[in-house]
Amino acid sequence: MQSATVGLSSLGDSFAGSTAKAGTVLRHVKFEDLHGLALNQAPQIGDVLLAKVVSVGDKNTLQTKDGRNLELHAGDKILVAYGNRYAVSEYHAHIPKDMRVCHLVSSGGVASLIEGTNSFMGKPTQIKPLGLALNAQGNVMNMKDYALRPVGFTMRQRPINLVILGTGMDSGKTTTGAALVKGLERAGFEPGFGKMTGTGLSSDIHKPQDAGVVAICDFVDMGYPSTYEVATSELEEVFDALTTNLALRGSKVNIIEIADGVLQSDNQKLLRSPSFTSKVDGVILAGAGGLSALYAVEELHRLDIPVLAVSGLFTSAPLAVKEFEDHVTRESSPPLGVLTPKQLMLKKTAQLLMAKVQGTPPANDSRPDGETPSLSEQDLSA
Repeated sequence: MQSATVGLSSLGDSFAGSTAKAGTVLRHVKFEDLHGLALNQAPQIGDVLLAKVVSVGDKNTLQTKDGRNLELHAGDKILVAYGNRYAVSEYHAHIPKDMRVCHLVSSGGVASLIEGTNSFMGKPTQIKPLGLALNAQGNVMNMKDYALRPVGFTMRQRPINLVILGTGMDSGKTTTGAALVKGLERAGFEPGFGKMTGTGLSSDIHKPQDAGVVAICDFVDMGYPSTYEVATSELEEVFDALTTNLALRGSKVNIIEIADGVLQSDNQKLLRSPSFTSKVDGVILAGAGGLSALYAVEELHRLDIPVLAVSGLFTSAPLAVKEFEDHVTRESSPPLGVLTPKQLMLKKTAQLLMAKVQGTPPANDSRPDGETPSLSEQDLSA
């Protein structure tokens, strides 16, 4: 069985025989580069940290690169990365200015200092920094040093990019993305999936991976443990790196998930950036409720961002769907309407979606040019 821990003997006699559990956000870091520790430097996003667990709270496991959740105990040594956290259902946290005691804010292995907590959360897991990881040259090891970014590569033809946006956290974005993957895969479009923003956790991409993508990657692969308060220009670079990486690995249609909701501060900046929106061919919105889906669709319409369809958590409630359909304006109404995850998995849905994106009639469609094809009740109940 492959070891889930990293040996620390290279740090000196005081660590002889010691090991540390490593979080999945560090899955590309080469731990053989670890030669020392620094305690007198201000941490930056992506810096690799060796810490000791002081007390175990809500985050009582650490997810490894293989997807295993290792139980944590007081006194355990862990290898994690510094990052900010924005999660309305959990924590609001920022990287501390120094190496003070802080918290494990994600089971994927993100260290940060909690400033606000959802009242449903219990006590956080406290960790004590033992030092920033140094390489043989005495430089702090950072996730960006091991990123999979294709540098200096320009695509001759930009791939089709479909973006999954949500009304907020836990609105069904990943489920929507996975359903869309399955539909596109069934229709022969060779989809790839990328998670562009969020807080690193490898289980976030398992569902679309299992749905049949030809390629998959996320912001962790691009060198970030989390993306909260990362500059818009950097997020645009992450988007370009993701879409290029997926295309180089065979993707013909990229499905890109953006974490949190339309109103989240980083997302608002991104949605107002022509450098980003000019490369987006369509949006599928995941809604938690009829009202939130309605507002998000109208907000995106104001930003001149096309919403092709609405799906998500609220589609399990027919009354919530009816509330949305009764109040959405004609101008902002998505051309494919409201689709359940089951409907998104259909080959017919994928064909209609891609026909809309490409501006061509779907296969075997005899409708007049310019008329939007629609799914029949028989199609949607299949």
